Amino acid sequence: MNNFVSTYAEDFNRLDANGISSWYEFPLSVLTPQGNSIFNSAEDFTHSVEKLLEVYRSFKFSHAEIVKESSSKGLHGLNQVDVVWRLIDQQGETIIEFDISYLFKEKEGRARLCGVVSHNEFTEWQKKLKLAKS
Repeated sequence: MNNFVSTYAEDFNRLDANGISSWYEFPLSVLTPQGNSIFNSAEDFTHSVEKLLEVYRSFKFSHAEIVKESSSKGLHGLNQVDVVWRLIDQQGETIIEFDISYLFKEKEGRARLCGVVSHNEFTEWQKKLKLAKS
């Protein structure tokens, strides 16, 4: 349970939408303060992830760092890991920092993500995009 985030980060850092999507189980719920999305298939989710990765690329994304990580073992096989991510650009500067929670279960010896709570990523991107336009 403790190291799946760093392994997940490898696909994330390669900006590999298919690799990222392979961690998830569908249908998948992604909850945000702005609204909730349900993805019924890997194809739908991969398309959405690719759009987000285009934003990352536009800010010269280099890699993501785990600033803070805490996990809790849940009931009946569902677990949660809370992560503060910091996105770093090619000059070593912070692009944004955001909080996200992943709900997962162990399946066939691997963590399978079955829900995401994106607490403030969208808001942080809005701020960053607004600053970029100034």
